Amino acid sequence: MQKFDLTIFRETRLYIGLAFLPVGLLGSIFLGIELGGFAFVIILLVLFFLLLGYFVIGHLTITIDNDELQFQWTKKYFFNFKDIAPVRLSDINTIILDNGQFLRKIKTNDRTIPINNSKIKPKDASKFIYQLSVATKNYDVKRIDSWDAWA
Repeated sequence: MQKFDLTIFRETRLYIGLAFLPVGLLGSIFLGIELGGFAFVIILLVLFFLLLGYFVIGHLTITIDNDELQFQWTKKYFFNFKDIAPVRLSDINTIILDNGQFLRKIKTNDRTIPINNSKIKPKDASKFIYQLSVATKNYDVKRIDSWDAWA
């Protein structure tokens, strides 16, 4: 049994946060004016970006045990990520890697598991990618980059 801790960056959540950026910006300016100072504007903007980071970034522990990948999210107070069901290594069809160091997705016959490990605090990402490559060596698994998957 091997455990790997990954920092995950959800792009879809980033797009949602960027959609709320004008609301956060205007809201912090109006509240700053009402509260009477430029310092409040800065404080509210910093709080908005901290909340955005909390919303976008997650921590995932992946365990390779008995030819199976098990996923466990670190729980948050708010904005938890959806649980991921375990995957057998034999069910994996495609691993999408960028530059050999960013695991984007794991595809099986019936589902796609988005991973998107980040450049920020990569932790065990390179170890996990190597171990996943070794573990799936005996199976017919394609390794492609995200441009090939997009095409």
